[in-house]
Amino acid sequence: MRALLEEVERLRKENALLKRSCGDLLNNFNELSNRLFDVDETLKKVAKVFPSEDEMESLEWLLKK
Repeated sequence: MRALLEEVERLRKENALLKRSCGDLLNNFNELSNRLFDVDETLKKVAKVFPSEDEMESLEWLLKK
């Protein structure tokens, strides 16, 4: 009986560690998602600075530069 209680206690501790690890992993994924969103927004802003591919191929745009 004592061995069973010790095993239950060990499993409870392991379960708590796994829950904490899963929570940390979820937080890391959320942080990564937020960073990727920021990068995406920054890239959108940068892309607006450059002309479209059609504009770059046009003679007018080339002459302006």
